[in-house]
Amino acid sequence: MNTEKAFSVYLRIWRAIAIYALFVAVTGIGTFFFILFGYAVTDRPLRATLDADMFQYPFIVQSVIIVLFLGSLIRTFAEHDTAMKEEIYPGAEAVGGLRENLRLVLSCRHFRIELATLALLPLLLPLECGFYPLTFLLFHGSTLSRAVQKLILLCIVLPILFVTSLWQHVSALYTWQEAELAQRPDNSRRILAPVLSTCALYLVCLLLLPGIISILLSALFSLAAVSFSLVGAVIAAVILLGFLLRYIRALCIRRTFFKNLRQRCEKCEFSLSRIKRPYRSIFRIKDEISFTVKAHDKLYSCKLLAGLARGNPMSFSPNGTVHVIHSFGLRILPARGLYNHTVFHAPDGRSDQMLHAAGWYQRLEIFRFTTKTDFTFEGDGQKVLIVNPVPVALFAGTDKSSRSIDNGEAVGEYRIFTGSAFLNALERDCVEKQ
Repeated sequence: MNTEKAFSVYLRIWRAIAIYALFVAVTGIGTFFFILFGYAVTDRPLRATLDADMFQYPFIVQSVIIVLFLGSLIRTFAEHDTAMKEEIYPGAEAVGGLRENLRLVLSCRHFRIELATLALLPLLLPLECGFYPLTFLLFHGSTLSRAVQKLILLCIVLPILFVTSLWQHVSALYTWQEAELAQRPDNSRRILAPVLSTCALYLVCLLLLPGIISILLSALFSLAAVSFSLVGAVIAAVILLGFLLRYIRALCIRRTFFKNLRQRCEKCEFSLSRIKRPYRSIFRIKDEISFTVKAHDKLYSCKLLAGLARGNPMSFSPNGTVHVIHSFGLRILPARGLYNHTVFHAPDGRSDQMLHAAGWYQRLEIFRFTTKTDFTFEGDGQKVLIVNPVPVALFAGTDKSSRSIDNGEAVGEYRIFTGSAFLNALERDCVEKQ
């Protein structure tokens, strides 16, 4: 038994070394070739001291990318950690809330050994290994001794390493839960492809993004030399446009739906009530009916909801709450037909329950959060929720798990539809049929 424990510790140490070696290799290659490119562009001799002004902004960008890369690499290894999964994973329905999962990960000896090894490596290796851009930014031209510089760097790196590692291992628990509920095959041993793809993507980011962002900053500074207010106006316009774009899109889609609704009701001789505040639900949901339709001697009380961001899935709970998952980071959305994964939230039923859908996002997710809104309303006849605009997929959830739903499925006393699907079901008289 002692031999088995010693062997598991040995493997865990080498696993941490492999993670850090990949991290150092990718960041080193990316930084080296970017510096080499900088020398080539400026025709400076290779032995010349780096120009702090020229590399300041690129190295700031690279420092941010390096931290994100470290988190993505740890998460990729954590999601494929079969030994840790066997030790701490309690099964899909027994996974607790965030606090319980934090305690679960911290109590795992595999996590502690790996974290201790990862923390020891920056102490043993030179300052520049893995964090050269950050070292340059902090200590270029500094008269501090190497020991003091290393102490300062460790005070920055070690907390980042601890928080990142803990965060990503907790995320791995939810990924395992989602995979079990979705009944997907266990691919935990197929680690090579995701690790290589993560390294390749971040290597490209280290090579290209610093230069691109530096060029954009140079252009802004050139404009600032002409007119500082012009630069402020450009930045404010871009931010405002990015914020308003989804609302403009939603208003256009909603307007098209109302046009089609009126035309369909007129064509089929259905009775359509006045549409109350047709665009308000895009910005804020109220507990009232949007409109009613009387068709085929049946009355349908309809309420409009809006999925503003197409990539953010919505999950409807029978208790009258809709959860929307917001995800930020580097992600690739696959084709619509591939979204057959389970979404779920914490089984303790608390107000801060979290929905997770690992199938929605590329593993290079930076962070996510969930918002929830009450969609209940009083109405006669069949109650219908119409999601317009619609996100990439809809889910129905209980307090333990959720499932992907199609148009017309019942969630409590409500039927869920997209706009076009509701119009088609209304005409065919199959609103109440799944």
